[in-house]
Amino acid sequence: MGATRRGGESLHSIRAAERAALREWANGEGRLFGEDPTLSLSRRSSHGEHTVAFDSDGLCWWKITHPGKAGVGAEFDFEPLPPFQITRVFARELLPSEYITRMILHNQEFGDDVRFEGFLDQPEPSLIISQPDIEGTPATKEDMSHQMEAFGYQPLGILPIGKAGSLSFYHPGRRIALFDAHPGNFFRTTKLTIPIDGLISEITHQAEHEWLVKHLLF
Repeated sequence: MGATRRGGESLHSIRAAERAALREWANGEGRLFGEDPTLSLSRRSSHGEHTVAFDSDGLCWWKITHPGKAGVGAEFDFEPLPPFQITRVFARELLPSEYITRMILHNQEFGDDVRFEGFLDQPEPSLIISQPDIEGTPATKEDMSHQMEAFGYQPLGILPIGKAGSLSFYHPGRRIALFDAHPGNFFRTTKLTIPIDGLISEITHQAEHEWLVKHLLF
């Protein structure tokens, strides 16, 4: 995702336009929901970004963003004056397009099959996705670190983004960062440790790449 340095009112306008476009598309594709589909499923619970429920027929989890939200992602904060150095990385609410891009990137990086299922048409709309069920147990920090290293990622210092105490990783070659790595977002199977969620972001700005490289733990 990289930084999206826009004013708050601009983001509000863009979000409204994207919601309208996504609603129109979903309506044309038969993916416009009038009510929350997770209400009819089992094991329903609310978490940080989504309400989730299990579809026993499809053997997958349906996830719906909280009303009016589209998940969160990483943002870099720059000083207001030259040389415009980065001061921190933090989490902000995503635009609908950024949320979908995040899911696509997650699929590409980790071989998952997260699917966009539709749009919940409410005054405060939500986005709906599904994800295959994985049999396993929550991973330890050691499991996560070992697996991400095998994927070519390097650990970053502790950053104040996501769940307290979560880990962050960066792949300098592909310029992809993963924040908010914790046992709830990684599962350990009999073969490997699998990221099932996390704040994944493609780093497109050189300054952001250099800042992350400086914060790698070698």
